[in-house]
Amino acid sequence: MKENLAFPNPPVVAVAALPRSLEKLSPLTDYELGIGVEMGKDIDPIYTPDSIAPRPNWPSLAEGVELQKRLLELESLVEELREEGQLKASFINAVVHDIRSPLTVMLGVLDLMNEDLNASRPLEERYYQPLLKDALRSCQEVAGLLNDMLDLSKMTKQKLLALDSESMPVLEVIESVMQVAEGVARQAGVKLSYKIQPNLPEVYLDRKQMHRALMNLVTNAIKFTPANGSVTIRASFLNEKRRDAMCDYVLLSVVDTGEGLSPTESPYVFDAYWQAQNGKRKAGSGLGLAIVKRIAVAHGGNVSVRSQPGKGSTFTIMIPVREAMQAEAMTQAV
Repeated sequence: MKENLAFPNPPVVAVAALPRSLEKLSPLTDYELGIGVEMGKDIDPIYTPDSIAPRPNWPSLAEGVELQKRLLELESLVEELREEGQLKASFINAVVHDIRSPLTVMLGVLDLMNEDLNASRPLEERYYQPLLKDALRSCQEVAGLLNDMLDLSKMTKQKLLALDSESMPVLEVIESVMQVAEGVARQAGVKLSYKIQPNLPEVYLDRKQMHRALMNLVTNAIKFTPANGSVTIRASFLNEKRRDAMCDYVLLSVVDTGEGLSPTESPYVFDAYWQAQNGKRKAGSGLGLAIVKRIAVAHGGNVSVRSQPGKGSTFTIMIPVREAMQAEAMTQAV
């Protein structure tokens, strides 16, 4: 009797599971014969090759490799979705906190007023005026947060934000932001100023959207800058054509002397669902910087950050300097 023929893996598992003499085995296929020859097995000389090789229900080696590649890609995708789910959960917790705190203030003021009215007590102006200011500010915070959430959702669905651009000097946008932000800076005890490089070219901007982007950067800088610190808006020119780039850029930078960011935080500050892990940092949804990035990209530019813990941060919006035809073509493409 000849040696039993055994093969390590499918397609010859059945042969290995039921040891029999070669004479009692069904005829081998060319595929099985090839494996047997490679293993140095003794093949019956009367064996007649089978024309079917390999069996149709067995995957080829190439198909097996491709299948394993797809499985690895699927595992990676599942892990990314899991991480995204965790980020969204953290984001929701932050939003709930941001809404609950102002609501607590508003409900407290209304409850006090209701008690006085029910008891027929007069509402003293000196007592209620600061409380009503706090309640109004809380209402504005909630309204702003909800607007940011809705706008970010629209921007995400549109892929690129639709713009209504016109040619203008960046000084116009800076001055409009200064008018609104000066009061906020004064209340925080922060010095707000701006510096403009002379002879800057005009740029094509959506006035409303760029005002919003710059305002988000300025208010964020004030928020994280301690009293007696400073926030400066700077506008400068970046000559990129000398490097064979398609266009030059005007840079809008917001420089603060605040807390700063660690190297591990900086790459994520423009992500909508990311939250800083530093317990000393003030809570916030993080939507403002995500909106800034989308506005900058819609203008054909980008936004970046340079920061150092304890020494402050510099956020910069790059605005391309385009000719009229280029700007019109970009707007139509968006």
